[in-house]
Amino acid sequence: MNQKAKTIQNVKSAKTVRNVLVQPFKTVWPSVDTEEATNLIKMINELPCAHVVHGTNPVSHLLSQGQACALLITSDFHPQILGKQILQMARRNSPQILILAPEGLRWKDKPEKLIGIRETARNQSETTELLKFMVGVVKAKEYDKEHVDATRSKKDHPTERNPGNAACPRFLQRYLNRPVENKRAFVPPVSLFATKQLACSTKDNDWGEYISFKRARPDPEATKSPKPKKKSKHMAKKAERKLSESYIPLTVNRVQGNPDRKVDKKKKS
Repeated sequence: MNQKAKTIQNVKSAKTVRNVLVQPFKTVWPSVDTEEATNLIKMINELPCAHVVHGTNPVSHLLSQGQACALLITSDFHPQILGKQILQMARRNSPQILILAPEGLRWKDKPEKLIGIRETARNQSETTELLKFMVGVVKAKEYDKEHVDATRSKKDHPTERNPGNAACPRFLQRYLNRPVENKRAFVPPVSLFATKQLACSTKDNDWGEYISFKRARPDPEATKSPKPKKKSKHMAKKAERKLSESYIPLTVNRVQGNPDRKVDKKKKS
């Protein structure tokens, strides 16, 4: 076995599936005493069906939308790490939600893993007694001190993605609010090197503080008319020769047949 095969065989994975599942979340499991669980299940079954959502998938969908005011999860939820993840999702989407984990959770004489109460039923007379009972249990067990870490870090002073865009409106206002028409709105300052050159030069300068595209006086070079180009003698003679020659039409020599040929009478007939 070569050295490369040995190194591959001896490599230990830093984070396997087992290591991830063994480390549970730091969420406290909101367990309830037996007497409190019995009273809680009895009060839940007295609620109308329109206010209650039962089942793992329907309740998970309700929690993801943040439309639940109370959540009941069975104490023997398996695996418990998945149940703790559901609790964190519920607290993240609705921080004021009440969560308890009674033993033997049932709805209409059927065992259930999750039961949720809709947010629209918070102020209903049927649910106020149940919510008051749950608030008392949560405060007694100190489950309301559970801290939930946000998935995204909140920045007090968010930075702009493109800080260059903030300076654009100032320059736009200068061009829009011109004091006089047909004049430049923004005049760049003259550098120190340019001012020294202007002071040292003896010639008259027509340049102002910026480069102008209009000439102050006519350029003598521009007023000069262009000189005609001299034609060579060879080209002139060739042109005169073409004009003097007469037009020669195109002739086509047609190939004529043999007039003395003999025609075979048998083939012709």
